[in-house]
Parts: sequence; structure tokens; C-alpha cells
Amino acid sequence: MSNQHGACVAVVDLRDFEAQVFPDSLPSTTLPPILPVSLIKRLRELASSNGNMTPSRRKLFADTLVSGINKLKFAQGYIAIVHSTTAGRPDREEPVNVVFCPADYAQSTRRQTVDWTRAHTLMQFGSSGATCDPFGHIDEASSSSSQADKVIPEETSAAVESIFTYQHRTSLLSFHIQDNFLRMIRWDRGGVLVSKPIDYLKDPTVLPRLLSRFARLTDEQQGLDVSATRLEKTSAEYRLMNELGKDNSNVDIPFVEGVVPPPPQAHDFPATTIPGSSSMPKTSSPPSSTRTAASPPLATDSDTREFRHAKIAFQQSLAGGWPRYRLHVGEKRRAFLVAMPACSSTNLFGRGCRAYVAVDCATRRLVWLKESWRPANERSIPEGAILERFAGDSKLHVPTLVCHGFVQPNRADAPPNQVTQTPSSARLQRQRPLEPSPADVVTGKKRSRDEDDQSQADTHKRAKRAASPTPEYTHYRLVVKEIGLELEHFTSGWQLVRMIYECILTHSRAYREYGLLHGDISAGNILICPTTLKKDGKEVVVWRGMLIDWELARFVREDKGTAMPNHHDQTILTTWQYASLEAIRKPCKQTTVEDEIEAFFHVLLWYAVRFLRHTLPQPSVEPFVREFFDTFERYPSGEVHASDLKEDTIRKARLKFGKSNVILFCDDSCGPMHPLNGLLFELLRRLQARYAVMEWEEHAGSQAAELGPRRTHAVSGRHINKGAPPHVDPNDMLGDALRSGHRNARAPSQPLRPPSAKTLELARGLRTHTAVIKLFSKWMIDHRWPLLDKVDDQLPEDYCQTPRFVDIRDHTESGLKEGTNKRRKLAESGSAAAAAAST
Repeated sequence: MSNQHGACVAVVDLRDFEAQVFPDSLPSTTLPPILPVSLIKRLRELASSNGNMTPSRRKLFADTLVSGINKLKFAQGYIAIVHSTTAGRPDREEPVNVVFCPADYAQSTRRQTVDWTRAHTLMQFGSSGATCDPFGHIDEASSSSSQADKVIPEETSAAVESIFTYQHRTSLLSFHIQDNFLRMIRWDRGGVLVSKPIDYLKDPTVLPRLLSRFARLTDEQQGLDVSATRLEKTSAEYRLMNELGKDNSNVDIPFVEGVVPPPPQAHDFPATTIPGSSSMPKTSSPPSSTRTAASPPLATDSDTREFRHAKIAFQQSLAGGWPRYRLHVGEKRRAFLVAMPACSSTNLFGRGCRAYVAVDCATRRLVWLKESWRPANERSIPEGAILERFAGDSKLHVPTLVCHGFVQPNRADAPPNQVTQTPSSARLQRQRPLEPSPADVVTGKKRSRDEDDQSQADTHKRAKRAASPTPEYTHYRLVVKEIGLELEHFTSGWQLVRMIYECILTHSRAYREYGLLHGDISAGNILICPTTLKKDGKEVVVWRGMLIDWELARFVREDKGTAMPNHHDQTILTTWQYASLEAIRKPCKQTTVEDEIEAFFHVLLWYAVRFLRHTLPQPSVEPFVREFFDTFERYPSGEVHASDLKEDTIRKARLKFGKSNVILFCDDSCGPMHPLNGLLFELLRRLQARYAVMEWEEHAGSQAAELGPRRTHAVSGRHINKGAPPHVDPNDMLGDALRSGHRNARAPSQPLRPPSAKTLELARGLRTHTAVIKLFSKWMIDHRWPLLDKVDDQLPEDYCQTPRFVDIRDHTESGLKEGTNKRRKLAESGSAAAAAAST
């Protein structure tokens, strides 16, 4: 876990805290509970250690106080259980965690490890001394602007993260105790509300009062998500999940492309009544509301087959005793059963994205369910509304919407949707940038999206965000039919190119017909979608490239965006590693087709370098990936650039690492005749031309030749649906192949001059999809594609893809290879590229 950068912290008086958190007051006729004098005396003795309480002494302090709390039943109906995280490590400065569980559960299930699944609140005993107060730097005398670099310590937030991870919650109330001082805290996705410290030994009514008031709260008031119902092992839903998780040769079908699956079978599961199964949506046109939408049933009882990869992912979610829940989605409260998330954000604050392989109670089929907390002031369109627009368009390879909606609370006095409560008027402490939702993928060791989210630092907006009000977040859920495979499961280089090609076709149609740009073309957002088709009278498994995660999609054409105007903040929200050079350098500039075409190139290179045979030595793969994809340069002005390696690759149209390692992909005979070399080079030539023209316009101070209007072009032709290159009729492909030769870009040797006509032509080709589609089509029909070019992943298994920012003003290397030269500014390298591309 990492420090919680980006959280908003509001500090208020305890009286104000209670007014916001507790809806009722103790009856006036009730004598206030109080800490006994003997207990206070003993606690003072333990605390009188000159502000330097050892971990073992702190554990004894916690045991003493918790014993008194349980004996006197201050939290009626709950029992407090002490769990020290320092067992066996007495010198480790970590808090002692105390979880409050329902008394009937806790008394029968005592165990050494913390059961985060049953904790209703948390009490932490921190290190002694004012300097160890995790919130001391933002108390009343502090200035939020001067303290913007502070963080909530990991040891304070780690236990809270665990509770949010194992439970479905909107918020959490906790107690933080340092010696004789107490703070009460409310955590939610929008930030933290903290009370000022109070001496609970001096006023012995404080702690008993707070515990008593907490115990009187309903589950919803305590922060539990009441739209999520925990399943007991004896319930019908729990048993159904067990049944669906069993291997069944009559139902499970292979997902390998080209395989002939077994015919459909009728349901053989026991008849059970599932709560929420009556919410089967009626077949009708989708409603106009973005709060909920539904499609017809996904399957009938005549076809219960599931692809094997989906079944395996579902089985993995049931392992390890993870709690199971029934979730409701949309206004019709359609029910779905989930267990362990297939992927989950590790961020405590922000969107808190999670995704599951879920059971649709209406159809008993496996589906993909995502939930996140969307900024309420983010006027962008929910992803479900985008997919609703796409419904019925068979030419788009996108997820099929089942239903979606904002999660609604049960309380009549609550807002219409579940929202965070951290007040917008309080003093703020900005710490962690907020992340986009996780990619829709089921398995994989090197996930980029969630890990990236932790460290995607939008330095261009940091100061602005520090002064902004606390964001309010709204809980949102989305269910789609398809459960995809990560793209790394491709079987050949040709198949990899075909998957990306099909997503480019989808991207083109979304832009041309709907006026939309995706907004986050990245490795995790291109999946393999196994499906079945009739071919020569037989049903066979075929793979499709599927473009997912349309949450950041933007309307960029006025003629297509009238029904749903684009309200996006224009700041870059894409995954940094695959963003274009221009998007990294100018994050507030609207995304263009050229930016997203470049992102497709980066995704293709990412998978090719990892999984295809090439000339880059194995020990160089990790440093190449780290510098090309994960390294960024931060200048004193706050401007961020891509690394030198990435800049040089694009601006010189040359794929090279180090002084002599030219990267070429190899065919089955280990020769350099792999068609991917030609495809990558021609893509690089077009990207090089784009930046040459841009640099001429920006730095030469003169107008480049007119590139013409950004027209859209119709796309026709058929997709290719096989895993290896067959003999393909060129007439079936998209237009004539481009005939640009394989010429190496010459090094700049003359002053900057206007781009040539050829450079302008190449740059113009990126403004629509047509030229790129033709380029892919040309190379995909090449007969030289090898069948055995895929190898095992060449990145180490423990490689973590995380953005690394190099501060140029300090000339630091941040772990880069020794000998890295001082970074050049963008204007210098861009001018050289313009000269090279114009020759």
C-alpha cells in the first residue's frame, strides 16, 4: 500500500463532528456513561512514559482500555477485539488495531488474524507524542496550501483500506487514540472528516458517549452499503454460486479460437428461488434515463454454456473464504451475486473501482459487474449511457449492456443516490490524484491500470486541486454481458495485430457515427472476446478484439453530440504509459484522433516487446519498458514530457534502445522478415510527420501548409476472424495498400525548414482513420506472417508498471540506467524531428 495522496481532510470540533455523524441525541433522562476512576488511573500510569510509549506498552494500554469498554458495555451489542500488528516485531512503530464486531459473531469466532469482513468500526492506538499525530499538521493553526505535500501515514490508513476492501461500504467511522487524546474520524471516498483531539481521560464521558452513540446507529448510518446483502452459507444464493462454480463438461466450452464447442444443453441446476430473480427486464426499447437501463435476457434455459475462461475466473472469486454478496443495480434493483473482485483499486480515496465476475440472478449466467464512485461534479456521461447508445450496432466490438445505474440509499432523508459526505466547506488537504476505472480484464500478473492509478500525478493541476472544494462522489454500477480475456493471451503476432485492428475499426465507427473518442486507449482496455459463429454449417469459437471501458469517452464533434453534450473536464485522464506525446505535454488540450491512433501504436508495441521474438536482448527488455512506457520528465515549469527514448522513437521513426540495439521482430527462422517491422515503421513515419508539422507550427513561427478539413471517411470491408494468416483475397480487405517504402529516417543535418509535401500528406493521414485502416489491411495480408512467433512474457513476473517522474531541475535519475544524459527540452528534439521529416 502506498500513502494516500489526494485525500481531502476536514478538521472540525468534536461537537460539530457529532452533529454531522450522529442523527440523534442521548435521552436527557439517561445518565451519561463514564470511564471508572480506577481505569483512568491505570491508563494514566501507562501513558506517563515521557511521550515515548513503546509498542509493547502501547499494546498493554490498548488491552486495558478495551477490557474496560467490553466489561462496561459502552458499545451495546458489540465486542472489541484487540489485534496487534507488531507481534514478533516489538520495535515496529505501527498502531494497535481494535475491531468492533457484533457480539454474537465475535464471541464464537475469535482468531489471531483480524477478520476485516465483520468489523463495524475500528479503534487505533497510535504512537505517542504530538509529532506522531497523523492529522496534527492540518489542525486549526495549519495552512492547507503550505501542507499540501503531507500525507496520511500508511500505518493509519492501512487498516481502513482493509475494511473497505473486504466489505461493501459507503463510509467508515473510526477512533484514533494517542495516549490520553482521542480523535473520531469518518472515512469515505471523498476524503476524511476528523475531529480535533480531546482529552478523554480529563473528560471521562467523551469516549463512552461516542461508543454508545455509535452502537445506536443503523448499519446504513454506520457506513455499510445496504444495497449489498451479505450471503449466509445456508442461503439459496450461496448454494447457487457453488453449483455454478463446479466444472461441468456439458456447460463449459473451450475458449480457444477455431475450436468446435459442444451443443447447448438445458439447465441442470436445482430449482431455487433467488431474491431479485423476478426482476428480469421486459424486452423493450432502452429507457432514456441514464440512471438505469436494461437489455433483453442474455440467455434462455436452452443455452447455459459458459466459456471456460469465465468459469475459471468465477471459481477463483469463490476461493479463500471471501464474503459473498447480493448486489442490486439500477432502479429496478436487478440482483447479481458476487464474491472476490477480479480486479480492484488499491486506492482508499477517489473512484474506488472494483469489478467482478458475477451471477445474474435473472438468467443464472456469468456477467461482468463494475462499480465505482464517480465525481458528482463530473458532468461526463456514465459509461452505461454510452453503451446504451451503441446497443444494436453489430459493427461495434464493445461490451453489451445488461443494466446500469447510480446506487440508491434506503433512507428517506438521504440524497437520491449514495454520495460521499465529506463537507465541501471545510479546510482541505490534497494528497492523491483520483484514478479512472479499472480495465475490464479477468486475469493477469502485470496489470497496469490499477497500479498506475496510484501514481498518475497530474502535476499540471496539482495547485488548482489543492484550492478546490472537496469532491463529492456518487456510487455507480454497470453490468455487461461479456467477460473478456486479456490481450496477452493472443497466440501469434498476426492475431495480436488483428485484435488491435478490429478495435481501430470500432474506434473509427464510434467517431464517425457517434462523434465519440474513447479517451483511454490502453493495454487494459483492449480485450479478446471469445464468441461463437456459424462457419461452413458448424459452430466455431472465434475471437474478436473488444474495446472496453468507455467511461472517459468524449463527444468531439458537434454534429454528433447534440443529444448528449460533452461536459468533460479537458484534463488528461488517460493511462499515462500509452498516452501520446502531445497528450502528456498538453493534458488540458482536447483529445484528437491522432492522439488515440498513437495510443494504439503504444499498445501494439507494449505487447510485441513482451511476447514476440525480437532482437532486443532479454536483459534489456525490462529497462526498455521502464524507460519507454513508465518514465516521464518533469520540468521546473511543471510541464511533463515523455522520456527521451519515447520522444526519439517517435520523432526519428526509429525503434532502438541504447547505442546499438535496433529492435527488429523475428520470423520463425529468427530472421528480420517479420511483417510487424514494416507495420511499426510505417506507423512511426506517420507519427513522426505529425510532430514535425506541429513543431514547425509551434516553434518556427510560421503557418504550415493547410492540411484540409478533418473529414470522416466511410469504412467498409470484413473483419478477419482467424488466429493465423490464411490465404486472403485482397479484394476482401479495406482499399488498396499504401506503398510507402522502408526508408530509414535520416538524422537532422540542416536548419528547420517547412515540412515537405510528403510529410504533410503523412500527417494528414492520421486525422482520420482511413489511412491507418488501409495500412493495417496492407500488412495483414502479407504472406510472411509467422505462426510460432509468440514467446513467454519477457518481463519479470514481479515487474510493476508504475509511472516514474524525473525532476529535470535536479538532474536526478530516479533509478534510470547509469549514464542517462541530461534530458533535452521538447522544442529542441521537436525541431530536429521537423528537419528530418521534411527531407
